[in-house]
Amino acid sequence: MIYTCCNENRRAAIIGNPTLNGIDYLEVLDNEAPLGSPRQQTLLVHCLKSAPTNLTPANVLIEGGESITGITTSSSSGLIGGGTSGTLNLSLTTAGAA
Repeated sequence: MIYTCCNENRRAAIIGNPTLNGIDYLEVLDNEAPLGSPRQQTLLVHCLKSAPTNLTPANVLIEGGESITGITTSSSSGLIGGGTSGTLNLSLTTAGAA
């Protein structure tokens, strides 16, 4: 399942600003989750620019939700980013609802 922002003006403003970065879209892996990874517990955060390399699970806050709350990133979550990659790979402690 992919969740994206529909505001093209916001997207263009961030891409045109040398100091800002933002989320382009989120992807929750369900049936596509890698072998050994629980369904709906892998969140790919696709950034508009190169993903930050200095993030830790403590930097991630997931809010909202009505039926499922308290979703956090695993302390062993490998935040993969930086270089030319614009994607952060987060392991979640609780499955979300698709």
